[in-house]
Amino acid sequence: MDSILEDFVKQVHAGELDGSKIDNRLYFKTAQRLAGAIINAFPTEMSYEDPLNSLAATLQGNIYAFSGAKTMTQASLLSKLITDDNGKLNPFSQYRQDVDQFLKDYNERYLDAEYTNAIASAQSAVQWQQWDDEDWLEYRTVGDNRVRDSHRLLDNLVLPKNSPVWDRIYPPNDWMCRCTVIPADPPKNPMSDAEAGKLGKKVVTKKMFENNPGKSRIVYSNEHPYFKVINQELDPVMNYGMRPVDKIMKDEDLPAPVLTKEREFKEWWDAKADETGAFGLTDEQGIAVEFNRDFLEHIDVKKQGRYRYAINLEKVFLEADEKWLNQGRATNTWVYIKYFKDYPYVLIVDERKGRLVAQTFYRADNPKMFSAFLAKRKGVLLKRK
Repeated sequence: MDSILEDFVKQVHAGELDGSKIDNRLYFKTAQRLAGAIINAFPTEMSYEDPLNSLAATLQGNIYAFSGAKTMTQASLLSKLITDDNGKLNPFSQYRQDVDQFLKDYNERYLDAEYTNAIASAQSAVQWQQWDDEDWLEYRTVGDNRVRDSHRLLDNLVLPKNSPVWDRIYPPNDWMCRCTVIPADPPKNPMSDAEAGKLGKKVVTKKMFENNPGKSRIVYSNEHPYFKVINQELDPVMNYGMRPVDKIMKDEDLPAPVLTKEREFKEWWDAKADETGAFGLTDEQGIAVEFNRDFLEHIDVKKQGRYRYAINLEKVFLEADEKWLNQGRATNTWVYIKYFKDYPYVLIVDERKGRLVAQTFYRADNPKMFSAFLAKRKGVLLKRK
């Protein structure tokens, strides 16, 4: 991290980084650190049928978005310190000394708190999935002298899982919050949602902590100050400093295998599929995706001749050069891209009924498909070559 921060500061001082650009080394270092908190809260191996699998993918995506926002925020704030009050450029030696405490705060002290909060949020999200809708839940503090006075107000509060109050008070409710929720028996005289809601407003006073990660499927909401820097879908060239596609393709020499007979592709598929005609694959970040018969029919093997290059599907998924998350209001879409010697190949995955399911697979071999590919190459960058 020390060498990453040193290069980061030099780029900011030189005017190469500001609040519109992301330093990829710092971004991925931060994201991987925080994503580790998510990974540790989930089973080591999950199938595409496990609801926790899609939850893990969504939480990881939120962590990467948060890390990008944090990196851009640091660049934005540090760029304002380049000059003195008279607009004169501060020498780098002086500038480096001035920003030292800032870097320690953001990349040590704050990062530790963000990591701890990510662990608590992920654990809470997993717990939420394990309870039935008719269950009753009890709010519990640790009970020692470090518990916040405000959080003590919620200690032993019992509400049904379907109470909307849990949207606000489900822990963690502040930085370093250690509160938990456990199953409970229905009380004889349960507190009403109105009463509990008033109590919750006294306890959770920071907007960003009005969050139930088990329902929202996020750790950090848009209420976090870092997200105020990002007001657009991030572009690979303008925001991430990546190369345009035409320059990437010039350096590619990996050929894409092509089949001559449709039967060969069907044999490949059937060898991997189970009795339902589906199979699952797990990517480098531990996320499992379902490839089913609907997907096979959707890529329209016969009419468009996609069987000829669909044999590259597994390589695109497992060895993607880029992986993106396109965040939507209704659902998220994961985009896997691999560059071969001839064209970029694209796999689109979305969430359906709690599963991550392959939606379509194509190669950008004509203007229409190339435009569709470029439209998906944006958002939250989860992996780059």
